[in-house]
Amino acid sequence: MKLVKQILKDHKGQAVVLFVLMIPVLWGGIGLAVDLGYVMVQKQKLQDSADFAVLSGAQKLPDASAAISIAAHVFNNNYGEAIPVENIIIDVNSLTIKLHHTDKVSLFFMPLLGVNEVSISAEAKAKSAVIYKPSALIPLSIPHTLPVVKGIEVTLWGQDKKILVILGLSTRLLMEKCKIKI
Repeated sequence: MKLVKQILKDHKGQAVVLFVLMIPVLWGGIGLAVDLGYVMVQKQKLQDSADFAVLSGAQKLPDASAAISIAAHVFNNNYGEAIPVENIIIDVNSLTIKLHHTDKVSLFFMPLLGVNEVSISAEAKAKSAVIYKPSALIPLSIPHTLPVVKGIEVTLWGQDKKILVILGLSTRLLMEKCKIKI
């Protein structure tokens, strides 16, 4: 009994015991933060690759084989892993392309706690459609022979002088160097 009282009164080495008990908790917190961050980045990369692939494939519809081919090629180039062709579904009647892919992500810290990998998946769908009756939209084309000199006036005309101009980088550059009247 005297020995138990002496052990309870003696606080030497208490920090070491607490530290040893907290190591798994600290390791789990660090591992969860690092591994969860990595999994989220990989999930976003997978989703971005799937989105880009179906958008690229939808441009080739209604040619199903070309759409599958370009979608698989774009996915492989962006995600870095070959996608099975069975994961790309084409509906020629509705002009839609759908891609579903599941992958496993290996973890860094969590294998020490028994979790080696996590499954991630992404699904993307795109539809090819025609713009119906565009109005007040005029393609803007300025010949390369037109000198880009400050002070040149370029007049654009459209139906009833109502024009929607979609500005791009080259158009913005041209507008800075030229005086454009609409």
